[in-house]
Amino acid sequence: MAEFKQRVRQTVIDLETYGKGPYAAIASIGIVDFFVSDEFVIEDQYYANVHQDMNKKLNREYDDDTIDWWLQQDPTIRKALLVDQKPLDVVMREVIAFIDKKALIWCQGTDFDISILKTTFKQLELEIPWKYSNVRDSRTFTEELGYSMKRFRDPSSHHNALDDAICQAKVVNMLKRMIENGMKDDVQ
Repeated sequence: MAEFKQRVRQTVIDLETYGKGPYAAIASIGIVDFFVSDEFVIEDQYYANVHQDMNKKLNREYDDDTIDWWLQQDPTIRKALLVDQKPLDVVMREVIAFIDKKALIWCQGTDFDISILKTTFKQLELEIPWKYSNVRDSRTFTEELGYSMKRFRDPSSHHNALDDAICQAKVVNMLKRMIENGMKDDVQ
């Protein structure tokens, strides 16, 4: 199989939040780095649960509907958000250190995770760690090629930011490989 002419780092970011708007309080963040290849390989990954003190201090959004939705989720998933929490400012500095500025940044839609991260960086007076033109939408990419991310999700780990980022990364890798191979639907 022909490789892409230039190996470009692909970075998938997924957030779990307590709101739906651009100022939503962040509960956790998962990030996965990979290069498009025949065999999906995670180059690096990052995961953090966020302590809510700084979210509250910055007046981040806690949406009643979202809180109610979380209360209906599996208690194991909810409890996992409370393990090893870090302050929001620490997490955002770690995210900046993790992200390669030249990477393509993938999220499920460009108006949720990315907008929440951008407002958070701005409130904390931190520089956004990616080039604006490198942001990609994995949901649109997937759906435009006739697939749904739901087809690939593991229901037992859905709403874990790292597991969701890994799932998105696998799908982006698979679809980019399909494009390379002339859209033959024979990749796994």
